[in-house]
Amino acid sequence: MEIEVKHGNAYLKAFFKSIANDVVSVEYENGQNCSKSTQVPLSDCRVPPTQKLLKPLAPSDCVETFAKLKDEEVYGWRKATVREIKGDFAVVEFDSKESDIVACEKCRPVTTHSNQIHKEMVKQVRVLVPDDLKKYFTRPNSYNDYAESITNIGVDYDAQAAELVITSFSQQHIKRAQILKDMYFADSRSKMQLIQRREDAARQLESSGTSDSIVVQFTVDSKLMGLAIGTQGANINEARKIEDVVDIQIDESENSPSVFKVFAKNHQAAEKARAMLEYAIESVAVPQMYVPKMIGKAGKTIQEVVDKSGVVRVQIEESDTSVDEADRVVNFVFTGTTEAISNAVFMINFHVKHLKEMDDMKFQVDDISRRLYSSRISPGPNGAGFHSNYSNGDRRQFSVGRSEERRGGAPEGKKSTRGKLNRGGKARGGRREEESDSDSNKETAAPPASTAENGRSEQPHPRGSGRGRNRPRPARGAASTVAQ
Repeated sequence: MEIEVKHGNAYLKAFFKSIANDVVSVEYENGQNCSKSTQVPLSDCRVPPTQKLLKPLAPSDCVETFAKLKDEEVYGWRKATVREIKGDFAVVEFDSKESDIVACEKCRPVTTHSNQIHKEMVKQVRVLVPDDLKKYFTRPNSYNDYAESITNIGVDYDAQAAELVITSFSQQHIKRAQILKDMYFADSRSKMQLIQRREDAARQLESSGTSDSIVVQFTVDSKLMGLAIGTQGANINEARKIEDVVDIQIDESENSPSVFKVFAKNHQAAEKARAMLEYAIESVAVPQMYVPKMIGKAGKTIQEVVDKSGVVRVQIEESDTSVDEADRVVNFVFTGTTEAISNAVFMINFHVKHLKEMDDMKFQVDDISRRLYSSRISPGPNGAGFHSNYSNGDRRQFSVGRSEERRGGAPEGKKSTRGKLNRGGKARGGRREEESDSDSNKETAAPPASTAENGRSEQPHPRGSGRGRNRPRPARGAASTVAQ
């Protein structure tokens, strides 16, 4: 509880501790050393003013400023007159005609009414301390956190009566202190146990001559404490047997993570014990399309991950259906030591990377196959297809469709080797045309031995073997058949 104590022409900041026979026990702010006693008359105490400046400072203003006292290494509120303003600072002059430069924010209006504390203003209550905490509250400032939690109260400990003396100017704050006392004693009991463990550990280290030993601290979730400690403490006992491990301490809490402290002579031993005791739960996201392969047939793949990594168990969660199917992931939740979980995550990520690479390779193979197929089959004459593996240098030709003689016409630029038939079946000028063709063949290069047309090979007729007078005339029916 903040108050101000009169000291000469100034008021010092202090905290109200207790009152007895109009004498107040105080503690000065920041532990300032001054000639003023910590036991002061009630008449020298006042409630800190709450007024603030309503307008910017100006020369000739009379204010109270927080400044250093003359000939003392303490600060207090003193009356002064503003002489000059320089930015955020003011030059002030005190009644003793001494001057000082102070920040404008350290100035406040002069108190016009009395804030002196009267005995009737003081409200007080005594709280009995449990037997197991009596020794704890004899420690200096062990109950300061109680006063800081409630604010505007003063707390002192009466060792003879084993009571906490709570003082305030407000009945509401007294009531809050009474409401909070049971919870505060429970917290103080936990804190006392921690302090005792810390002191015991310090003594053990000092006695073992390893005061400069390594201390490794980590937390374990309260739900995993059974795994960390092991059945009947088997796991932690094994950790304590590690060479160069001095001690292992545990601060267990019901609703918060437990704190492990490993004391060892070297860093390697401390980390080895930590690897045995630090259990955690961690998840790794796997794309939904790879989940079946990640699990494997009858769970073979995921079981291999569990066995080789050393995790205790793995749980597979459901995917989020609100996300697009292509973006869905499934969480694989691993439980075990942090080192084992790290190994499991490594194996999962490696397998996912492998599956992605396989998909990319399959896509490339399929793409090359499609391009190869489309390049082998191209559109031919009249929309018909031909295989492109027949190069231009190959003199054989391949066409799809009916033969020229069946269509009854000849390709453009090529003369027919057959004579035209008249109605009677007689070839008109057949031999003349054949002879002229024979003469022309003499002047040109020799034709190939055979010509592929619709898959049939035709041998060229020998000279003079065409249809003419020397060959028997076909019957009318036969000629009609050829014409067709």
